[in-house]
Amino acid sequence: MEASWSPSAGVSDLLPRNATEWVVGNWLYNEEDRTKVKLVGFTRLKRIVIGDYSFGKVREFEIDGLNELESITIGMDNFKLGSGYRVDGVYRNKNCLKLKSIRIGARSFNDYYTFDLVNLPSLQSIVIGANCFDYASLFSLNGLLNWTPLMNRTSKSEISIYVSCVLSLSVCSL
Repeated sequence: MEASWSPSAGVSDLLPRNATEWVVGNWLYNEEDRTKVKLVGFTRLKRIVIGDYSFGKVREFEIDGLNELESITIGMDNFKLGSGYRVDGVYRNKNCLKLKSIRIGARSFNDYYTFDLVNLPSLQSIVIGANCFDYASLFSLNGLLNWTPLMNRTSKSEISIYVSCVLSLSVCSL
């Protein structure tokens, strides 16, 4: 069973259509039937904050067309089934015109296969913690105007990608 989160999918009790932020606590939404989270149509959403150890069974996380969204902060150990190699798992973020920052905590999306960012013209920074996307065969940054990724290891457990001037970069490994 696939659970798609969008205003039309009946999640208004968790996230009203006119919400400006979505804050998820720790150890939430780890049900077996929740395999997909797709956030579309939340026209006022400015901030997403997800705690730790949540969405453990989700294999597709997509954010699309949230034009007011400015930041995404995801804690540690989210969106992962385990720590082994898999050929599924997609993180996709596209068409969010005001998105400035993405921060992903240690071990989140650890067993995901794809990390895909498309058409995020205001993106300024991406911070990815240790052991995220360990098995990703596709790390894609496309249509990100006016930026150059400058990788900087801020500590032994975190890589930052600061943004400032290239049209597109596709397939690189961390």
